[in-house]
Amino acid sequence: MESSDDAEACYETDISTNAKPNVSFELPLTTHACVQTMSTGMNKMSQTETVVKCTRSCQTPKSWHVTPVAKCHRGTQSLLSRAKDFSCQVKLGNSVEKNCSSMEVDFSDDSSAAAADDDDGDLDYIPEEDEDSDRDFEMEMSDEEYTHTPMRERKFIVFESCLQSLLALCFLCGNACKIISTKVSGTMVTLTSQCSVDPSHVKTWKSQPSHGTMPLGNLQLAASIMFSGCSTVKAVNCFKFMRISTFCVSTYYNIQKAYLIPAVNSLWSKKQELLICDVKKKSKVRLGGDARCCSPGHTAKYGSYSLMDMDTSKVLDMQLVQCTEVKNSYAMELEGLKRSLQFLEDAGVTVTDLTTDRHSSVKKFMREIYPSINHWFDAWHIAKGITKKLDASSKKKLCHTISPWIHSISNHVYWCGASSDGNAELVVAKWKSVMNHIVDIHEHPFENFPTCAHDELVEDREWIAEGSRAHVEVKSIVTNRTLLADIGKLSPHVQTSSVESYHKVVCFFAPKFLHFFYHSMNARLILAILHFNENSNRQQAKNKAGKEMWQLSFPKAKKGEPVAKQVKVPCTYAYIDELLDEVMARREAIPSYEVARQDLEAQIAPEYVKDQYDKVDKLTVVATRKSRFTQLGI
Repeated sequence: MESSDDAEACYETDISTNAKPNVSFELPLTTHACVQTMSTGMNKMSQTETVVKCTRSCQTPKSWHVTPVAKCHRGTQSLLSRAKDFSCQVKLGNSVEKNCSSMEVDFSDDSSAAAADDDDGDLDYIPEEDEDSDRDFEMEMSDEEYTHTPMRERKFIVFESCLQSLLALCFLCGNACKIISTKVSGTMVTLTSQCSVDPSHVKTWKSQPSHGTMPLGNLQLAASIMFSGCSTVKAVNCFKFMRISTFCVSTYYNIQKAYLIPAVNSLWSKKQELLICDVKKKSKVRLGGDARCCSPGHTAKYGSYSLMDMDTSKVLDMQLVQCTEVKNSYAMELEGLKRSLQFLEDAGVTVTDLTTDRHSSVKKFMREIYPSINHWFDAWHIAKGITKKLDASSKKKLCHTISPWIHSISNHVYWCGASSDGNAELVVAKWKSVMNHIVDIHEHPFENFPTCAHDELVEDREWIAEGSRAHVEVKSIVTNRTLLADIGKLSPHVQTSSVESYHKVVCFFAPKFLHFFYHSMNARLILAILHFNENSNRQQAKNKAGKEMWQLSFPKAKKGEPVAKQVKVPCTYAYIDELLDEVMARREAIPSYEVARQDLEAQIAPEYVKDQYDKVDKLTVVATRKSRFTQLGI
């Protein structure tokens, strides 16, 4: 049969059954089957039978067993393995029985051929999973996950020598070819080959599709670097060290500014709107808030304040504050809280409860500006401070008896808040009672809490002697005036541990040892929110027997004491697909770098820190530079 102009190769097979004539079919150049054909080679030639059948409902003969003669009229040494979705013609003798647009060719072993013989009339035959010989290829996506859209399809690392062998033969006449042009554009390579016999046979092959002048691999790689929380320089260096062609760092920043950051902001706006709508339906809105600085100490450049719905563990809002917007770094926490509460108020959310740490400026602000909101203090922050002070006191002379009681006193903080239902006087009475308890006195001079709530004790710890130095040290900490004023506001229902878990995710996307400019920092904080909100309520994993899984952890604060932690099911990343869709949609809508950057540049951002000072000449600074080793002549 003569091949058409777009055919990659023609094969002729002999029917092994008695009543079946020859079958021939052709493969179009543009099909996925051709790619498989070129890579498969002759590795199936030694097998004895082949199943050829139509996979659609056209009236072609039933499944046939054919010997893999498969003579190629153009002499290329390659066979087809499990090729799908290519046009073909089934011939019975010299007449065309039926045109079909889908056929499957399966090189099977003898056992599968025998199974097909037993069910010769089964047009819906599907090979069993154990017939697949590619056992070590575990990364293959399922049919639901794998699509042929550029952003979704799989990518592979290909060596240059393998690319050259791909174009070693002329696509028209099958003679030897040579590469006459190689052009690299970031992650994309364009090869042009020319036939050594007929120079008019020229083929140009590109390693990936493009949108306009931008290779889509460049766009998706830049998106993957940012959306995964990677360091840009480290990621680019990783590719360079492996000799994988990629873009430079400046190209990444151009893509980030034009497409990635706007895509992150766009998706967060949509998801935040849905979160706000759900919260507005609730009668009680209990939030937890805390700040996070971009670097340790009191010289941070950025401070982000986040408010979380404590009932659902979803971050509702995040405000990024730069130190140049306030008088100092310490004031960034209060400014972030002001902006977040104002945003929720403008959105129509009525906050009933807010749990924070004991930041003095926040306490005053909530008391004076938002008296209608019940302001609570997180028990973990209070217990942490008390534990540190008790630990320091236990190391003093004659105070070793404090050490066995530190853990119990810390737990007492949580019990006081959880068992008092917000009654401030009861919380204070229960808290003061610990001073009597540690000296083996369990009756107290408080009307609302006259005796300890525990049963009869069999205590193996040494009681602290009343009036001893250790007792005085504990009393100075427990009865501290500021602590007694705050402990009555211990949160009775929620703790901000979920907020601390979110901050751990933030450290993954925006590490404190890396500097980011304002818009980039804001986008990475939003990425942390998207990831946390999607995975905040993961269930505990179970083993094959259906039992819940646990693991042991040894926190530094526990000093070697093991802690049992739940093993969660793996994280999901559905938000990544949504982000990639946003990126691609923006690229299609605004294919120009310059125009795409205008949206981000139009957004108001704080001035740079250096802009607050007079501009200086670099040469002058270099000339006046002094080193501590100057006098030594080094």
